[in-house]
Amino acid sequence: MPIFPSAYFPSIGYLKLLNKFQDAQIDLHENFIKQSIRNRCEIVSANGRLKLIVPIQHNKLTKISSGEIKIDYTDSWQKNHCRTIQSAYAHAPYFEDYFPAVKDCIMENHDLLCHKNMAILALFGELLDLQFSHQLADTYTKEAKDDFRSHDFFLAEEGFKPYQQVFSYTNKFEPNLSLLDLLFNEGPFARNWII
Repeated sequence: MPIFPSAYFPSIGYLKLLNKFQDAQIDLHENFIKQSIRNRCEIVSANGRLKLIVPIQHNKLTKISSGEIKIDYTDSWQKNHCRTIQSAYAHAPYFEDYFPAVKDCIMENHDLLCHKNMAILALFGELLDLQFSHQLADTYTKEAKDDFRSHDFFLAEEGFKPYQQVFSYTNKFEPNLSLLDLLFNEGPFARNWII
């Protein structure tokens, strides 16, 4: 059974793979891995790739499962994420169509990171009229045939089909960003890159 990590505004490659497997599981029992898709995503700005990171509460001495990671609301990261997304995509063709729903999802307070990530996955499914067939794993599985928990979803896959990006007139095409990039640039046609 394919196993995936939870993901914050996941990359196009993540969603493509998740959509491919009808029996996929999202593992919330694994040890949380820092600097991964679990609490960060990548978009593109005029200066190139940009990471958006959800701050978390953690004790550096203790390992904790992904399903128990709490979001840290000490700083106004939600407003910063919204402002950064708006700055990067305000001139994208479908920005005004999708940004209100994206902003609402970002601004909604979730105690746990996994709840935020599941809300984002549900939002993407709703906006693209796709059912990402998955379930939450009941327990930790040490090994699986298709184990994507340690896969680097920020890397570009071979043969990635380019699309028009906001800054493509001055910058080279940036593949495999968060679906936010594809959504704001291609709108409902974003489905073609996922299916």
